[in-house]
Amino acid sequence: MSIPTKEEQAERLKNLERTSSISVEDGAYIISAKWMINYKAAIGFNQFDPANVEVGPIDNSEIADPENKSRVAKTKGENTDFYIVDKTEWDVLYGWYGCNNIIKLEVVMDEVENKPISIVYYQKLTVVYGEEKKDIEVHKYMYAKDILAKARELFNIPADKQLQLIDYLNGNYVALMDEDSYLKRYNLIDGQLIAVNYKDENDEWKIKKPTQVEYLTKLAMGSTPTTAASTTMRSRYGYDEGKPGRHGFNNLGNTCYFNSGTQCLMHTMPLIQYFVDGRWEQWINRENKLGSHGCLATAFNSICQQMWSDNTSGAIRPSELKAAIGGFNSRFSGYEQHDSHELILFMLDGIHEDLNRCKVKPQVEPVIGDGANDEAIADESWKRCKLRNDSIIVDHFYGLLRSQLLCPNCQKTTVVFDPFLTVELPLARENERKIHVSFIPKDIKAKWTEFNINIRTSEIANVNLISKLVSEKLGKEVLCIPAALNTENFSIKFGFPDTYESRLQAVVFEIDSQDKFYVPVLIVGSVASQYNPNYFNAQPITPPFLIEVDDLSLEEDKYKDIVLERLKPVLDTKSEIELTEDAKNFLARIKKEPEEGQEAPEFAVNFQKDYWKNVQSPKPSKHVKCASANGVVVTADISKLDMNVLVQNVPSNAYGYSSKHTSTDTIPLDRCFNLFSTVDTLDEQNQWHCPHCGQFVCADKKMEIWRCPEVLVIHLKRFSGEGYYVKKDSTLVDFPEELDMAPYIRGKTDQSTHYKLYAVSEHMGSMGGGHYIAHAIVNGKWYKFDDSSCYESSYEDAKSPLAYVLFYQRIDK
Repeated sequence: MSIPTKEEQAERLKNLERTSSISVEDGAYIISAKWMINYKAAIGFNQFDPANVEVGPIDNSEIADPENKSRVAKTKGENTDFYIVDKTEWDVLYGWYGCNNIIKLEVVMDEVENKPISIVYYQKLTVVYGEEKKDIEVHKYMYAKDILAKARELFNIPADKQLQLIDYLNGNYVALMDEDSYLKRYNLIDGQLIAVNYKDENDEWKIKKPTQVEYLTKLAMGSTPTTAASTTMRSRYGYDEGKPGRHGFNNLGNTCYFNSGTQCLMHTMPLIQYFVDGRWEQWINRENKLGSHGCLATAFNSICQQMWSDNTSGAIRPSELKAAIGGFNSRFSGYEQHDSHELILFMLDGIHEDLNRCKVKPQVEPVIGDGANDEAIADESWKRCKLRNDSIIVDHFYGLLRSQLLCPNCQKTTVVFDPFLTVELPLARENERKIHVSFIPKDIKAKWTEFNINIRTSEIANVNLISKLVSEKLGKEVLCIPAALNTENFSIKFGFPDTYESRLQAVVFEIDSQDKFYVPVLIVGSVASQYNPNYFNAQPITPPFLIEVDDLSLEEDKYKDIVLERLKPVLDTKSEIELTEDAKNFLARIKKEPEEGQEAPEFAVNFQKDYWKNVQSPKPSKHVKCASANGVVVTADISKLDMNVLVQNVPSNAYGYSSKHTSTDTIPLDRCFNLFSTVDTLDEQNQWHCPHCGQFVCADKKMEIWRCPEVLVIHLKRFSGEGYYVKKDSTLVDFPEELDMAPYIRGKTDQSTHYKLYAVSEHMGSMGGGHYIAHAIVNGKWYKFDDSSCYESSYEDAKSPLAYVLFYQRIDK
């Protein structure tokens, strides 16, 4: 097959990727990421000039399993080490270039999601049937009933014999496996045992699920299924032996949120002592329809006993508790990522209902006040709450909130008191966005300045207001254009980012006048590939800057003159300035000299509308004039430019090669409490029904803490927005190790208002993804719990921009 031109290949590949679709019939194929990236650079796939590199046969040798070349090594990952392509794309690329190691994948239909799934990795399991054992190979999209069918063949089991499949890790009954569930549900370990259970001559199952007494007996002997699981995991991954209170939890599949939240509860000593000494059992309420019939409390106790036993070693597998919380609330039944704060709330609520001392819940009417007799109304509200809710959770975790609403229609005040489990503190006002921006001065040699501005969402496109806010931060008056800088290719979109992606960075360009047009300019050069330093791609080597023009229809020569004038300060000069490590690394990848036998490029400017297709501007307004689909691309002799100056402001995550930008701002916890108690006017979507005039109104609402519990759980509300437009605020909240709540409590109290921090649930990443860990105090020392692992930590480590849920306990002072 003849190979088309590079341009034709690039166009064909784009069409193939756009229409790619794997199927069960045709399977799928693996292509090394290293080969694919080199190939795309060679054909100019990303709209830059093709790189001067050779393309050989598809080379999968580095990603193949050494023991089975037809499979991918289990240490290699999709989209980092290899890509999966459909048969059509494979046939084309294989026809052009061939392959030295073909890896074809089986494709199965995920009947739950109704979509085809490529099977990349396989597991070996040992099936136990009576005294016999045989190895089988499986993948996570096989049903448990498929394993039973395979077992009937292996062990010649009659078709009419009733069977069960048991997760039998290390010879212990872990779980009965649902025949109609995929194996991925059970997070099986490569090489572990699974048992085919059958009935004996007495018509009883040969392998029986241990009773609670048997389970605790095994616990005391250090041989529970969880302990056995942790031993296997420890031997594989080298975890250290644990001590009481210092055990990680195995990740059962996207369950880091569960592990983080549960770790914090496992180190809440008033709660743990209640379980460890057995007091919880006398209050088990199996008849409460709002609870889990005791399952959640029982499972929580089981983990408590293991966590604080002298006989437990290594990490704990919390399968029973995970199943119990999933039974109590179905959102936690699967293995998708969730929120640790929500997990904490539902865990506490479920344990509360399981141990609720109120066997009969009477109907109670809410108590409404007008602000004149708060103490009496608060006491009566608490009394009525306790008629329906009375448990260890209420004893230690329940506080009381005072809510005041002022009706704008009848001017009547309504005050109600409600119990709370956690205090949810905002980091910014409702309907307000905090945007971390980089200010780009007109002076091309100047360093950018970074800061946060707070702006109401309704004013996000108000250029004059943005200029005012930036001026206040800088201490001088400036005019600005807001924009979103795409750090993957340095393209820009005028206006602040309206989606929350790590690659979009908010910037403001300083300008002279709102009566001119402003056109973005990029300097393009050759930058070494991330994967092979000998391969170079043509791409921007500096962030964009703006030029000012009176008319967009200028000739290119005129644009060239304007750009040259703008670049004068960095032509034929060399500055000695201190660069960041990211800037140094980026500069090192830029080719400074032309290839041997080639001349340095002449200074030239041109429009590349295809490249700049993502450049957009706001609708024409009096605020500012921006170029709308025009961008100037400059080629130049790099050796004549002051590159130290030009790269000093390269974003830390340019082209995705470095760490994500995080805010360095800090706000004190005190400000969060003040924001919590700030009067806020309800919007049209959240109107309140006034009991006095009977109208739905946008009332003024004020929330205050009336009574503080012994265990104070604080949720830092880092996420805002809805659906796709959810943003995380990663500002560092300066929370103290010892907290005096006196300034924030409205009601009178004769108890200590001093609290000590003892646990923190942390979240890194974005909404719906990322990773959760926990920090907690054990015997006076801080420890970090990262799924299975446990390390020594400190208060300073726990106080980071990742802090999400804070746990404080009352102390005498």
